[in-house]
Amino acid sequence: TFTEDMSLEAKEMLTKLTEYIKIVRARLGDTIPMTIYFSLVNCFLGDVKEKLPLALASSRSNLELDDGEATGLGGKTSFESMSPDKLLEEEPDVAEKRKRVEKILMRLLKAEREIG
Repeated sequence: TFTEDMSLEAKEMLTKLTEYIKIVRARLGDTIPMTIYFSLVNCFLGDVKEKLPLALASSRSNLELDDGEATGLGGKTSFESMSPDKLLEEEPDVAEKRKRVEKILMRLLKAEREIG
């Protein structure tokens, strides 16, 4: 009958809509972390492109004096004279930014688990 056909169509439409929503949730769950990762990588690359030339220029201009003269050959650059621990030390503003980003990442991962 007519009402049974309408009921079957409504059930079929509900099933298709439910499957569509599952697919959209899965795609969003994949897209959001990828977008965040892409943004972080681009931000990092921007910082490196900006700070690396300045650091290299600074290391060349800060040569140690050998016998009262800056030779550029026998002298050590500021990087060479620093301990490995000091070279690996993270700047305070960078550490704070990393901690903030890690907190955001943890919240997003938690949200992803709850959605999925």
